[in-house]
Amino acid sequence: MNKVGMMWSLVDTECFGTLTFWKMGESYEDTERVAKLDFEQRISRLLTDKESKVFIVGTDDGELQIIPREVVLDKKPLGESHYRNKLLGGRMVGLAWMVEGKVLAISGADNFLRLFDMSSLKVVGGGSLNKRLEGSTLSTMEVDQTGSRIFFGTSKGTVMCYRVNTENFQPAFLYTISLGSGVLAGTPVTALSFSHENVFVGCGSQVLVYNVAGTKDPKNVYFFGI
Repeated sequence: MNKVGMMWSLVDTECFGTLTFWKMGESYEDTERVAKLDFEQRISRLLTDKESKVFIVGTDDGELQIIPREVVLDKKPLGESHYRNKLLGGRMVGLAWMVEGKVLAISGADNFLRLFDMSSLKVVGGGSLNKRLEGSTLSTMEVDQTGSRIFFGTSKGTVMCYRVNTENFQPAFLYTISLGSGVLAGTPVTALSFSHENVFVGCGSQVLVYNVAGTKDPKNVYFFGI
């Protein structure tokens, strides 16, 4: 991925995660590695802001780490400027901006949503989603392009949509998308992505596209195999 003249990459192994930073040149020969950070746990989620001032890491044990840009580029040791806290009771499955640069949406395999304020470094909203999950677990999460709705993929092949009030940061359930009763029934949702009024749902070897312009009854408009 390219971000403000740098390329950062994620290497995920069985034992640890490595975050590598590259300086982009005009050609492949001019590209050089400028920094590398190793983590004790596998990295499950990675996020940055528009100007890459901070790099936000979520790990398999539910830990959130916020690393300032200068720590990386100046090769400073991780210290007081490096925020680190175990927020979740399981693997982090979702990390996205609810309000760009200000509020993070964080979800984990413990089936909780946490809305995290970047200025106070505190959880300011969210809650348990177990009531609507009906025995399944969260598998992925994304915030739509308006920053007002959060979509959660589950381990049993459904997608739940919640609207979030940005004043009190409390989620309100809108609807559940069922991916059908055929071959995809019960297959975990592995990826979510947005384009205009559509959400792309990755499930097994299929990608399904739903129109989610309204507040209920999303329509399946397309699907294709990969």
